[in-house]
Amino acid sequence: MEARRGRTRRAFTAEFKGQVVELCRTSGKSVGQVCRDLELTETAVRRWLAQAEIESGQREGLRTDERAELAQGLRERIDKTAAKLKDVPEAELDELIDEAVDHVRHHRS
Repeated sequence: MEARRGRTRRAFTAEFKGQVVELCRTSGKSVGQVCRDLELTETAVRRWLAQAEIESGQREGLRTDERAELAQGLRERIDKTAAKLKDVPEAELDELIDEAVDHVRHHRS
């Protein structure tokens, strides 16, 4: 039996997102109405609005370039870690994974 998949994730250009943000700010329509008119999810558009505020310095958070730099650094760390772990026995890997999961759970609570 094939698993049913949700809605296909759509990708939008930075230019399109900027136009939607500008429309929300200047049209006099609610964010919800703009979303309905353009068949966009309100969650996504509110995220774009928040990111636009971060980019302009009106809100705290990571700018797009900072987020990309952080993601690149994380990818590099993951690659280095994977290279180090490729020769580690499976039982030892399982133990390391359990410790990492416990660490994350502890810091989330």
